[in-house]
Amino acid sequence: VVQNPADPAAAKYLGLTYFELGQNDNAVKLLEQARSSSPNDPEVLLALGVALARSHSDEEAQTILGELLKSNPNSVGIHILLGKAYAAQGQVPQAEQEFRRALELNPQTTSAHLYLGILKMQNGQMAEAGKEFQAELQAHPENVEARYDLAFVLLKQQKLSEAIPLLHQVIQEKPGYA
Repeated sequence: VVQNPADPAAAKYLGLTYFELGQNDNAVKLLEQARSSSPNDPEVLLALGVALARSHSDEEAQTILGELLKSNPNSVGIHILLGKAYAAQGQVPQAEQEFRRALELNPQTTSAHLYLGILKMQNGQMAEAGKEFQAELQAHPENVEARYDLAFVLLKQQKLSEAIPLLHQVIQEKPGYA
């Protein structure tokens, strides 16, 4: 990139490297440069969208991921990322729609029910949140975060006898998380 700043391939791969290293500001600059020469490159669009989201540029991330979604409408991962971007902006109906679309495409999608449960919990819909966390655990019994969140919901509902065993499991599975 230093020797040939106009080389789009060099910008792309250095941008992707910065993205993998978590250096989001550097990644965004180079990935935007790479995007100007290849506007529909899904690898660039995905990394750019996620890097923007990590940098809390949620509206820009949403725009980029929306463009990616147009060219890859059946990508479960893109629907999840877009749902997370909407949720970060407080656009709950849009976030829920994206998470539900991911589940339509693949009912075993990891974390989709978890994110739906978190949305429901944030809106005070504890019974619905609990159902989503249970669905996540049914599909992915190893999901400690879903187990913890379900225990939290049960505690809020005064269902101590159900919550306490879940919390014991969380402590056994991930003592640091507990």
